[in-house]
Amino acid sequence: MNKKLKKAITKKLEQLDKILEEIRNTSIDDDDSELWDPDYYYDLTEQLREALTLLEDSKSKEKNEFGESISEPGICSLIDAYAEEKEEDYE
Repeated sequence: MNKKLKKAITKKLEQLDKILEEIRNTSIDDDDSELWDPDYYYDLTEQLREALTLLEDSKSKEKNEFGESISEPGICSLIDAYAEEKEEDYE
């Protein structure tokens, strides 16, 4: 399971890196009224939401056999699980 977990973490971290790169390229200058476009900040809001979605656990649109939403683990939970597995391997 360690390889599967590592792959899931790596995939999500790569996605997060792309989003953070877009956020880093966002310029905020209160003296530049050209940047006072609401769409500019709505786009930034969406990028920040995407980043948080990758970090936090979220409900998937998929349902299990009982009709319940499936929980999608975020980066934080995946890394916690990875650390727990590593700890168990050392014991």
